Parts: sequence; C-alpha cells; structure tokens
Amino acid sequence: MLTRLDKTKLVADWDVALQNLKVCNRISLIKSDALNCGECEKCVRTMTALLALGVLDKTRAFPKADVSEELLLEKAYIKDPPYAESCYWELMAPLAAKGRYDLVRGIERLIERYHKGGKLRQRKEKLKQVERKFFKGNLFKLYQAVARKG
Repeated sequence: MLTRLDKTKLVADWDVALQNLKVCNRISLIKSDALNCGECEKCVRTMTALLALGVLDKTRAFPKADVSEELLLEKAYIKDPPYAESCYWELMAPLAAKGRYDLVRGIERLIERYHKGGKLRQRKEKLKQVERKFFKGNLFKLYQAVARKG
C-alpha cells in the first residue's frame, strides 16, 4: 500500500502532473488563474509534502514556493486520525534531511495540538452525557438563559 507521500512522489516525478496538480477545493471561490490557493489546509499539506520531496519550487501549481512554520500551524489540522496523523509523521524525516527543522517543529506542534484537543473533546462529550442523563438538558438551558441576560 502506498502512503500519501509515496503517491505525491509519483506525481512529483511526472512533470506534466506536477505542473497541473490541482488539490484545492477553494480556488473556484477565488478570482484567479492559479490552480491552487496555497492557503487552505489541502494546499498547505500538499505544498509541505512537495517541499519535503524537493520539488515545490519546480511547480507552477501553487502561488508560493515555500511553506513557513506559521502558515503550517495556522492552516493545517488533523481531522481523521490515525491516517492524517501518519501523513504528517512521514514528512518529518525528509524535511529534517533538508534542514527544515522549522517545519519538523511545526508538525510536532500540530500533532501535539491534535492530541490535546482530542482529550478536551472527550471531556466535553462526557460532560454532555452526564448533563443529559442527570439534568435532562435543563442545565444547558439554564446556562443559555443566564448567558442571554448577562
């Protein structure tokens, strides 16, 4: 089975595909001739993979030839673990080999943020279950009424 990075490498090794790569779902909302916006999660994830493979600067498919740690942390997220998490993990070694320790650090922070958020989501869901079971939704209704008046 090919990983996401393996699939991206197949595209990266074929110049016609690399020059015509379209991953963005938002570009139709932007009035531009570009193939990809370079700002959404899918674009940033793909650009980071192409950077790890050393070919981002060889394609016209994205408006930028680099990814910053700030852009990665602002736009990237993990939505369907463990697959999505593994896609970011596999980028760390090739990025480190290219000296892009800023992006390695960014990916580490992204994964850490996901895991902390996961625990918070679990706690919130447990609290909702307790509230439904013991208070039949009335505690939440009371909270909403107080918040409206406050």
